[in-house]
Parts: sequence; C-alpha cells; structure tokens
Amino acid sequence: MKTYTFANGLEVVHLPQKSKTVSVHVLVKAGSVDEGDHEHGISHFIEHLVFEGTKTRSALAITREVEGLGGDIGAYTTNERTCFYVKSLSEHFAKSVEILADILFNPLFAEKSIEKERGVILSEESMRRDEPRHYQWDLLSDILFKGYPMSHAVIGSRKHIRSISREDILAYYQKHYHPSNMIIAVVGAAERVKSTLECFFGKDGTRVVKVPILVPPLKQNCNLTHKKRGNHEYLVLGYRTTTVDSKDAAVLDVLRAVLGKGMSGRLFEEVRNKRGLAYDVGAYDCGEINFGFFGLYVSCEANRLALCEQILKKELRRAAEIGKNELDECKRFIVGEHVFEEEDNQRLADTLAFYAQAGNVHLYSDYLKQVEKVSSKDLEKVLEQYFKRLARVHISNR
Repeated sequence: MKTYTFANGLEVVHLPQKSKTVSVHVLVKAGSVDEGDHEHGISHFIEHLVFEGTKTRSALAITREVEGLGGDIGAYTTNERTCFYVKSLSEHFAKSVEILADILFNPLFAEKSIEKERGVILSEESMRRDEPRHYQWDLLSDILFKGYPMSHAVIGSRKHIRSISREDILAYYQKHYHPSNMIIAVVGAAERVKSTLECFFGKDGTRVVKVPILVPPLKQNCNLTHKKRGNHEYLVLGYRTTTVDSKDAAVLDVLRAVLGKGMSGRLFEEVRNKRGLAYDVGAYDCGEINFGFFGLYVSCEANRLALCEQILKKELRRAAEIGKNELDECKRFIVGEHVFEEEDNQRLADTLAFYAQAGNVHLYSDYLKQVEKVSSKDLEKVLEQYFKRLARVHISNR
C-alpha cells in the first residue's frame, strides 16, 4: 500500500491489486457535523446536486458515460464525510478520475436542479420516517448526542431542506470542497495512478482546518417514545462508546459479534431461535472519527416487548461470561467479514479512505491483530466503562 500527500494537501491511498477492475473513492471531509444551525442536511443536498450537471456534462451524460464504459458510479453522506466513487474496468481508470474531478470541481448548482432535488430529498426524508427500522437510528442519535452536532439526522429536517438556498449551497461547497479537505483511495489495477490523480486533483485549494469534537460520557439515562401506526413495536438501547482509533474499538466489535453475529449471536439465539419472540433482533457497533455508539435492537409485537427488553439487557450484562471456543468463533466471524470486504475493491477503497480520515490508514491492517488479542477481561472492562448510561428509543403503535 502506498500513501502520499500532494502539495495542495490532497491525501492519496493506493493499494494495487491483481484485478480487471479499479475503484476510485473520493472522500470529502464534510458531513452533518460540519453544518451550521440553518444548514442541516446541506452536505447530503450537495451530494445529490453534483450529479446534476457540470460545465461540460449533463446529469444524464455523467451516468451514461460511466455505465457506457461498464462502470458504476455512486455516492453517500454520513455525519463526518461525503463520499463519491467510480468502479470501472482497469483500462478506464483515467476516465473515471476525470469524471469524478469534473462533478466535484465543476458543478453547476442550477436553480432548476436545486428545486428538483429538493423535492427528491423531501420524498427520501418521508420514506425514511416511514421505515421504523431506519428512523429509529435517527431518533437514537437525537437523544444519545443531544447538544452535539452528531445528533442531527444526515438527511436534515423538512424545515431546513425547504429553506436551504443556492447561496447557502455555494457558500458551504466553497468552504469544504477543496483538495486539502479530500482523501482519494484507489484499489485495483491501474497505471500511472499518481500522475493521473495529480493531473485532475492537483490544483491549489484553500486549506481547511478541522477542530475535533469532544463528546463526554452520557451523564444520565434518557428515553424517547415515538408514536407511529403499524403492526410492530421497535426498540433500540443505545450507549455512547468511543472512536475508531481507540484501543477499545476492536473489543467493542468483538462484543458486537458475541451478541449479534449472524444467526448464532446470543441475541438471535435467545430471542428468536429459542423463544420465537421476534424476527428482527441484533447488535450494532459504530466507531467514527469524533464519536462512537453501540446499539441493541429488536422489533416485535407489543405484548412481547417487555420480555425482549429484559433479554437484551440480560445478554449484554453477561456478554463477558464467555469461553475460549465461543470467543474464537466470534473472532473468526470478524475475520470473515474483513476478508469478504477485501474481495470487493470498492468497499475496500471506502474503508481505506475512512481510516485515512481517522489519521492512520494502517489502522486497517492492524485491526485483525487487535481483534485477536481481545480477551473476556477486555469485554468486562468495556462493559463497565461504556454501558452505565442508556439512551432508550421506543417506536410504539399504541
């Protein structure tokens, strides 16, 4: 793996692989945590808009050109980054880079496109609210990180989506979309990687300074009940944890495997296999650049919710009571996830860019070594440190 930084501040990670394809992943260090009070949802809005045409390409021409070469183009936005990628045949590497540079540095932000996408995003927001399995995580962030930027939904609120103006979009774009605020990860087979990237991304740009966001432990338990028509109850138990570069990150991921790995995790076994209480149950671990959280979730019929909640809490308390064989199984499960990811160069490029944003791309290669070291005592320690205070979200049909 090669890493280098251009004179303009652009960070590059290049992992050559024997492959017929190459993935180019551009990470912009701008997400919902960077938005002002009147800008909620603007990062995601811009993600949509850069595909709406440039000085030389229409919206249709952008996708048609990539797909006409047998490639795939896409993007997504999170709390801390906005990412764009093209996966293509290796011989089209230079064209992939040129197209990404065009949409990122030459967007038109036409008023007509802004209004069209405003309607699309409002529809997307409505769909998310209609899907409790997704919306429950927005509600969790709202109470788990209340008072901090990561409490805001990435998609934004309907109020802000409606009010964001072209002037707001231009100001936010001009502030964040500079090479010094980007990371590019290239994974696969490609020639002249450095010179090609320098040709299209090597221009000068304003330096962007990021100030770390410090999130202390949750001071008290909090609870949110959201009423919604439906046939099921939805419950999430959330806990503030730590960042991706923490020594505890691997331990928390092993904890996630103990409780929620596939169909053999303890939660699935107790709630679904043994008792038939629910269809959807599991655990989720999120370690980001500035924050982290851990969640236990279940959806079930109303008369089963109390028992399901008891089981979730009980299994969390006893998670450190684990023998060597079960612990080794959980570690192998994580290794398998890791290997599957490496076989998809687009997913791998995404992951490498993320670790580069965290400040050390080699955290990725060291990760499995840290997982292998995890012991039951480590599990006991993180349970004691991070799981004292609870944020509880309940989406109720009653």
